[in-house]
Amino acid sequence: MGCAIPDCTYVNNIWGETYHHNGREYCIFHLPEAVEGYSANKFNEAFTKLIRSGTRNLNEFYFKSALNLELLNYTEWINIENSKFFGNNHFSHTNIGIIGCEFFDNLTIAPSTNLLNTNTSNPKISKCVIHGALKIENVNTPFELDIISAHKGSSIRATIIKLTNCVFTNNDDDEKHVLELHNTQYFEANSTKFNLIDTSNSSINKFILKDCTVNNYIEATEIPKRIEFNDTKFFPKGDKNAENFFRRMKKHYEDQHNWWEAARFFKYEKTSERLQKKWWGKIDLNTLYWLLNDYGYSYWRPVCWMALLWFVFALLFYQIEGFKSGLGWEKELATYNAYAQSLFFSAEQVVLPLTFPANLPLVPATFAGWILSVVHGFTTILLGTMSVLSIRKRFKV
Repeated sequence: MGCAIPDCTYVNNIWGETYHHNGREYCIFHLPEAVEGYSANKFNEAFTKLIRSGTRNLNEFYFKSALNLELLNYTEWINIENSKFFGNNHFSHTNIGIIGCEFFDNLTIAPSTNLLNTNTSNPKISKCVIHGALKIENVNTPFELDIISAHKGSSIRATIIKLTNCVFTNNDDDEKHVLELHNTQYFEANSTKFNLIDTSNSSINKFILKDCTVNNYIEATEIPKRIEFNDTKFFPKGDKNAENFFRRMKKHYEDQHNWWEAARFFKYEKTSERLQKKWWGKIDLNTLYWLLNDYGYSYWRPVCWMALLWFVFALLFYQIEGFKSGLGWEKELATYNAYAQSLFFSAEQVVLPLTFPANLPLVPATFAGWILSVVHGFTTILLGTMSVLSIRKRFKV
C-alpha cells in the first residue's frame, strides 16, 4: 500500500514508504542510505522544495533523519502535526506550528539572521513530547508552550514566556534537569511541573507560577520585583543554594508583611537545611520542630500531637495507682475504673494544664503522678502555643 500523501515518491524516493505504528499510518520522510550521493543537505533540500511547492500542512509524518528547516525569504506559516522526529532537529523557520509531535532527540528553534521574518517569529508548540532537550533561541514575540513534556535540560531565550500544562522534569535525572531562561522580562506558568528554574541570565520584572510544582528551587541573581506563587508547591532538596533561595523569599514576604507566605518559605528553608545533614545530624531541634509544628506552618499538627499525648499519658497514669479528688468528688469518682480515671486526669492536663490541684476534680495521689502531670502540662502549653501562633499567621489576627 502506498503513502496516502499525493506525489509520495517525490525527489528520487527520499520519502515514499508507509509506516504503521500503534494503529496509525505514517508517511516516512528520510534519507535512504542506499541512494548514492545523497547527504543531509540533500535531505533538507528535498523537504524545503516540498514546502515551497505549496505543502504547508504536514500530518502523520515520520522523519527518520534529522531535519534542519531553514527557508530563506519565506514567511508563510507551516503546520506539522502528529509526526515523529529522530535526530537533533533544528528549525530556523519559526513561523511554524508543531502540534502533537514526538521528538526522540533534541529540538532547537532559533530564527536565522538571514530570514525576513526574524522579528515577527512566533512559533507555537503544543501537545508535544521531547525526549531530549528543548532549546528556543531569540524569539522576540511572546512565546507560548501548551501541553509539552521535555525530558532533559531545556533553555528558552525570549522576552515574554507563557507556559501551560508543561513538564520540565524527569524522575530519572532530576538533579540535572534545568529550565534556563535567557533575556526574559515576563514569565508566567500555569499547571506546569519544574525541577529547577535558572533565571540568573534574565532580569525578570514579573514572575508568576499558578498551580505549579517545583521539585527543587529557582536560581535567581535577584528576586523579581513582582513575584507570585499561587497554589504552587515546592519540594526542596538538600542543597545550599536552595536553602539560600528560600531564605531570600522568606525575607521578601516578611518585607511585604505577608507572614503566612513567609512562614511557608521558612519551612522550605529549614527543610532544605535538614536534608543536607547525615542521618545522625538530623537528631536535633530542627527535626523536632518539623515533627511538632512543620516549622510553624501547621496549626493542625500540634493539635494531633496533643490528642496522641492524651492517650499516651493516660496509659502512663494508669501504671500509677491512686487518684484523689481535689474537690471532694470521691463518691462520684469511685464509680469509674482505674483506666477511666486515668483518661479523665489526662484530659484535665490537656484542657487545664498546670492548674492548682485543689481546683481539679481529680489529682494524683503519688509523687510520680505529680511529675508526670507537670510534664504533660508543660507539653500541652508548648503545643497549644505553637498551634495558636500558626493560626495567627494563617489568618493574620
